[in-house]
Amino acid sequence: MDLSQHHSFSTATRPAAAHMPAEAYLRLLHPLGAQGSATLMLLEEDRRCARTYRPDALPFAALNWLDRAAYVTLHRFRGTRSGGRLAALNVLALDLDYRTMPQWRGAAPGKVALAVKTAAQGLGLSLPSVVTDTGRGLAVLWLIHELPGAAAPRWRPAQRCLIDLFATFGADRSCGDAARIFRLPETVNAKCGRTVTVLGGTLRRHDFDALADAIYTAAGRPTRTELGQRKARKAERHAMPAGGPRGLAPAARFAQVRADLMALARHWGGQVPEGLRNSWLHLLATCLTHQHGGPNLAPEVEAAARHCAGLSPAEVAAVIRAAERRQKGEQDRYFYSGARTAEMLGVSDDLARRLHLKQIHSEAERARRRLEKEAGRRRAKGMATREDYLAVHATSREKPWEAHGYSRATWYRRGCPPAPAAKTAEPASQDTCTPRETGLPPLQGGLPRRRPRPALSAGHQPLHPSPEAPRNHRQPPAQPAPTRPDPSRSPPNRLPDLSPTPEEIVLAEEIFPGAMACPDPFAAARAS
Repeated sequence: MDLSQHHSFSTATRPAAAHMPAEAYLRLLHPLGAQGSATLMLLEEDRRCARTYRPDALPFAALNWLDRAAYVTLHRFRGTRSGGRLAALNVLALDLDYRTMPQWRGAAPGKVALAVKTAAQGLGLSLPSVVTDTGRGLAVLWLIHELPGAAAPRWRPAQRCLIDLFATFGADRSCGDAARIFRLPETVNAKCGRTVTVLGGTLRRHDFDALADAIYTAAGRPTRTELGQRKARKAERHAMPAGGPRGLAPAARFAQVRADLMALARHWGGQVPEGLRNSWLHLLATCLTHQHGGPNLAPEVEAAARHCAGLSPAEVAAVIRAAERRQKGEQDRYFYSGARTAEMLGVSDDLARRLHLKQIHSEAERARRRLEKEAGRRRAKGMATREDYLAVHATSREKPWEAHGYSRATWYRRGCPPAPAAKTAEPASQDTCTPRETGLPPLQGGLPRRRPRPALSAGHQPLHPSPEAPRNHRQPPAQPAPTRPDPSRSPPNRLPDLSPTPEEIVLAEEIFPGAMACPDPFAAARAS
């Protein structure tokens, strides 16, 4: 980097650009003789307007816009500002809203400008051309030599990359729009009431390619030259080899097609079957059109026509004329694929394998041959087959760690122990004389109920031991309190007392005199 660009933003030595007036700022931004027009805009609450001026009239027109919220476009357009009317690209710019960043909130504009300059030097960039205090942020401009509007696809990535480099200063991403407007010096920022002031800058214009390369290098991206070199290397990798395109050249390939056609004719007994004669002769004439040296087609095709006995001389002559036009370049030559040729002649893959045809076969047969050739190449190099590879690398399929009951990582940590051998079932006893004993049949009606817990009396003993009892001595279980017998309930081995009561006897004597001679007929039975 040129050390002569280094300037200080200190108060002792100010750059020549400090406090630049609006007229000089516009002369620097849009010089005389530049292509296109710039737009001045007034954005106030009660008034909004825009005017377009040529670079020679722009400084004088701006005198009427001072002390107000006035803006100017950084690039020039053909008429009103619009992306489709871009005439010239003029600058790479940053709109730093540093007050939105916590580390710069409340910092003085001069301090932030010095930090931006230091960051640019650390990134290997040229110092800014103009740094302007907009009242609530900084406008940092790198002036470039004029670029046509068609260079916008090159300018836009460099502008976005520059914004990313200064994202820590609150760089506004909307600066990627070429129609963006910036505040004019000596105007007033109505949001804060401060005057827009130029703090300094080198006032230099830079070559765009060199500045863009420096920006890309600082961002860790390839430069334009490096991209060109990458494309050249990629083109070399994908370029055709010196001997021709990948595979056989058309002349060699169609020579093999011609040999396959003659092999088919011999397979058919020297005569092409009816329905295939015209196609076979046309394909053979097409093969002759691809041969180098321009052989005389007529004798070759007429000699081959003896295999097509059913064709008339007029049909043979028509095939010859069509082939001669394509050989002379009057019409495009045919480039039939092997699969298309096999389809036209009805050649199956089995027939192609039996006749050892090199070109006339289907795409499936071509893929099979390619795989077979690749397998032979791998075997020649000593590479293992798929079956051998799977036989050795079967860990993921067999999952031996599951047999041990732990994870795969644990299985590897423990040294990859083999899976335990499967236990075989013991053979059944062959002694048929000894009857097998079976257990008791299950109870009907489900499991037996648990005995109900007896109700304890109020004086029952607690289950937990008392403090005075030894800790190792188990307390006897609490016994239920004895209950007194109920006199109203008779024992089950005695008959119930059904004798009448005295009141019943008196009432019966009054109704039936003499009927109750034996008041207790069951007394004798009870006594026995």
